[in-house]
Amino acid sequence: MMNKTITFLILVGILILAGCTQISFDDQDIVNCDEDYECLYQQTSNGNSAKVVITEEIESLSLIEKSEVKVEPVNNQYQVSMKIIDLKEMKKDKPMTRSIVGSISKTCPQIINNLNKIESKSAICTVNSAEEAKQLAIDGLTEDSIKQYNCAGNLIDAITEICVTPDFPNFPPGVRKPAVYLYPEEKSEIEVSIKVNGFITKAEPDYLLGWKVTAEPNGLIDSKFDY
Repeated sequence: MMNKTITFLILVGILILAGCTQISFDDQDIVNCDEDYECLYQQTSNGNSAKVVITEEIESLSLIEKSEVKVEPVNNQYQVSMKIIDLKEMKKDKPMTRSIVGSISKTCPQIINNLNKIESKSAICTVNSAEEAKQLAIDGLTEDSIKQYNCAGNLIDAITEICVTPDFPNFPPGVRKPAVYLYPEEKSEIEVSIKVNGFITKAEPDYLLGWKVTAEPNGLIDSKFDY
């Protein structure tokens, strides 16, 4: 009995040193890789089901998201399940590097007022390789990934309900990058304002109530911008 106990402890120690631990989940073994995406990739490449559990600060929403991404090999493909476990207010700002909802928030800022509708919700996406599963786990839900991997589930339904409005009739919400060109007859001080059907997430130069710039006949703006 003592030898069996020692052998078990040694095996557990080896798994921990490898950066991931083995747990039982609904009678199916799931490798818990914690925050180690390389462990996720290696395990799923070897045909094992694995997951990462991430706690991430989302700067754009001032939130802390705890989420789980689980990858399971299914019929020569991989099923990627994403679940938001918890959302809490962030007390200090730090850059966002990965989260499920962080990417969507950039094009759907109204999601901040509907957090109760997405918490504990999940989505399932289907990818063709362990490498794609790893990258999806890192990137979270984006416009491209939702389309490319046919992501579905009550999380997608909730985001659709929140983000699709008369002003935003399409989902996933898209990002557009319009440009304004100025060609005055002579070097001039010009004030420009635009009517935006949506939200400006980034502008160069910064757009507050409008732009006040110096434009030249060759199209150069403020001696450095082409548009």
